[in-house]
Amino acid sequence: MLQDGVLITMSALVNEEGDLRPGAEELVSCLKGNGISFLILTEKTLNTAEETARDLARKGLVGIVGKDIYTTAMAAAERIIQIRPGKNKAAYIGGKGIREALSVNGFQTNVSQADWLFIGKDRNTVFRDYAY
Repeated sequence: MLQDGVLITMSALVNEEGDLRPGAEELVSCLKGNGISFLILTEKTLNTAEETARDLARKGLVGIVGKDIYTTAMAAAERIIQIRPGKNKAAYIGGKGIREALSVNGFQTNVSQADWLFIGKDRNTVFRDYAY
């Protein structure tokens, strides 16, 4: 039945308060113990994948590493490079996760001549500051 692996949303593992949901540790342990590949999907891009993995480890999900995390910024950057390979200048508002996704995919950050604008959460930004 299962061919390639399991995709797990972050919200399936962690509740709104930031605590692990019941059974989250057992799920990850079972997947790892049976050699089943998995990715944890998240829209959160304030932190890098490695930082997110460390945060999950602090919560009790043992053995999670950066390659187990896949963000919306990673997906967007990879897709844009596939469909528009020459359009690799980007500006962004957001955290280190967006910056990492852009860098890994060969984007140059160029605010004045950007082909793309990536917008994510930034604790220090009020979006109306960018309305001009």
